[in-house]
Amino acid sequence: MIRAPKLPFVSLTILLFGLLDCLPRKKSDKPAVSQPPFFTLLPPEQTGVSFQNALSEGLNTNILVYEYFYNGGGVATGDLNGGGLIDLYFTSNMGKNKLYLNKGKDNSDSLRFQDITETASAGGRTGL
Repeated sequence: MIRAPKLPFVSLTILLFGLLDCLPRKKSDKPAVSQPPFFTLLPPEQTGVSFQNALSEGLNTNILVYEYFYNGGGVATGDLNGGGLIDLYFTSNMGKNKLYLNKGKDNSDSLRFQDITETASAGGRTGL
C-alpha cells in the first residue's frame, strides 16, 4: 500500500522554505559594474522600419466579440532574397502587412531596411 505524505509535514516544509527565503541576503562587497544596454532603440529614419499594428475598436471589433482582439499580429524573419541578411515581415490585425528587405552591406551594417510591400504584393487584406 502506498501512503501519501502527511499534510502537516508538507505544510511545515513549505513554511520553512518560505521563511528561509525571507532572510536578509548578504550584499556583495564588489561595486556594481555598469554594463551597456543589451538593446538600443533605433529611430525609423535610421532603420527604414515604420510599422504599427493599430487597432480601432468598434461594435463588432472588440474583446467581447473577438477574444483574441488584443493578441496582436506577428513578425517573421528570414533571408527572403538570399542576400545573407535577415529580412522582416510584419502582420497587422486590421491594417496592411509590411515586408522589409534588409539593405545592409554585411552583418555589421544589417539594420537598414527598404519597404518592398507593394512591389512584392505582400500587404495582405485589411480588416477582420
